[in-house]
Amino acid sequence: MNIGLLMEYLVGLISQVYPDVWERPGEKFKKPYITYSLTSLDGNPEENFFLNLEIWGDNTDTTQIDTIWSDLNNALDGHTGVTDAFGVLIYRNTRGMREDANPRIRLRYIVFDVTVWFIE
Repeated sequence: MNIGLLMEYLVGLISQVYPDVWERPGEKFKKPYITYSLTSLDGNPEENFFLNLEIWGDNTDTTQIDTIWSDLNNALDGHTGVTDAFGVLIYRNTRGMREDANPRIRLRYIVFDVTVWFIE
């Protein structure tokens, strides 16, 4: 099981939608940008994960982050892929809006269920 290869694959998919993808949010990043995290659930022989994506913006006009939000959904929901190291199946779990302590920040999130079959 190689989580690093899986993360490279997932970040590659996300980057095809929008190039500014980071593991953690940062005040110095130019908005909009996307952050991600991968949470392991359990399973054998497959592994199950939640892929959590957040789209950060700082404009009262949310058109750009809403477009990225929809484009991520369209690109990833129902995605299947196979590499030399694993097979992957991705489906949207949920999506919504979040408030931030900074009233200028606009935040959208989307969570995907990711099932992976690692090739030993």
